[in-house]
Formats: sequence, C-alpha cells, structure tokens
Amino acid sequence: MGDHGTTGALRFEALGPLRVWRDGEEVNPGPVQQRVVLAVLLLHANRPLPREKLIDAVWGTAAPGRAVNLVQRHAAGLRRVLEPDRPARSPSGC
Repeated sequence: MGDHGTTGALRFEALGPLRVWRDGEEVNPGPVQQRVVLAVLLLHANRPLPREKLIDAVWGTAAPGRAVNLVQRHAAGLRRVLEPDRPARSPSGC
C-alpha cells in the first residue's frame, strides 16, 4: 500500500507479524490493540467501516464500555505514526 520511493509512502505487511514502513523505514505501529485496529482497517481498505463494526472486529462481545474512546485514541496514535508531519486535528492524507 505504498512504495518506498515516494515521499510519505506507506507499506504494510500483514502475513506474520504486522509490520509498517514509512518512506522505506520500518516504524512501530504501537501497542497491541492499536496494531489490531490497524489490521482491521487494512482488511477493510478503501471501504467504509462503521465504528460499531470496528469495535466488534477488535473486541467482539467483550467490548469495554469505553470502546469508542479507545478506538479514537488508537486512531490518533496511528495518525501520529503514519503521518507524523500532519498538523493535529487536520484531515488525514491516507
């Protein structure tokens, strides 16, 4: 999902451990739950994914009461990792 030669290019590997490269350099996608959120989003790339379905895919019937807040926190963490130069609160470039 990206190519090493382009500025801001992202590449993901999902067979085996989830790995992420930005501009040809491997980056840490964050803690386990954040990685799970990323994996679910990658599985639904270029398709809308309602928040409730994302929560269900990540936690199933064991979703915590604060699952919405956790998804928002993990999404913000992923934006920081994947788009470190993006100003806070601006639309995503991915």
